[in-house]
Amino acid sequence: MFHLHKFCAVFLSFYLLPVLPVFAQAPDASPYLTKNRMAALQALKAGKAAEAAGDFDKAGTLYEKAIRLHPNFDKAYFHAGRLRFSLGDHDAALHYLLKAISFNPNLSEAHYILGRVYENSGNAPVAISHYRESVKLNPEFIEAHLYLGVQLDVLGRMKEAIAEYKEVVRLNPDAEGGWYNLGRAYSRLGKYAQAVEPFQKAVAINAEYAKAHLGLGLAFEALRDYRRAALHIDRARGFFQSQNQPKRAEMAAEHLKTLKAKDRP
Repeated sequence: MFHLHKFCAVFLSFYLLPVLPVFAQAPDASPYLTKNRMAALQALKAGKAAEAAGDFDKAGTLYEKAIRLHPNFDKAYFHAGRLRFSLGDHDAALHYLLKAISFNPNLSEAHYILGRVYENSGNAPVAISHYRESVKLNPEFIEAHLYLGVQLDVLGRMKEAIAEYKEVVRLNPDAEGGWYNLGRAYSRLGKYAQAVEPFQKAVAINAEYAKAHLGLGLAFEALRDYRRAALHIDRARGFFQSQNQPKRAEMAAEHLKTLKAKDRP
């Protein structure tokens, strides 16, 4: 009679048991990998400390060391890219940041800085895609919402831009730039009555915000409120002058002359 259990036992003892010592003696790389990863983490930590201390050359060297020790270390690539962007080396920043998101596509700030890089190169559509990904990953990332709005604004997609500016001021009611951009977007659409309040919010937060005073003055002018228009354009002229923007100050002064003519009975 054929006994299956005996056959299996013989088969296993004959074919598999000689192999087991081979498996047991196979080299184990995990301690080496763990050691390298720990060293990479230490290099990253030291690099961040050097960057915080203003030693950017040392920081860059340490980030590179972390990458050598751990070649798919997303955070090392991210910090190297962010450093290069802050130093104005956008080509290097692009290289590191694309590597970072290839290993971890969920790095919101990496997408944000990539948006800035593409924006600075004039590639608004790609910049928008990265800003959108950034706010998708972190819906409370105010700067990403703001820059996304600006790029949509550049492309004339005003309704989408307005939605982003509104999100900026919802997240931070003291974001003077968000209020200014919102007022400017309404003005571009010819909605001057709606532009007034955002501009007023901007100058209430920053009384010396020259561009917001100018935008508010122009909105009042469009609404035929020439006296308040002149008041804010004159304030803009003064702040432009004190902020060393003489050409803008001169343009505001010239515009005041036309307003005085309009305000005559």
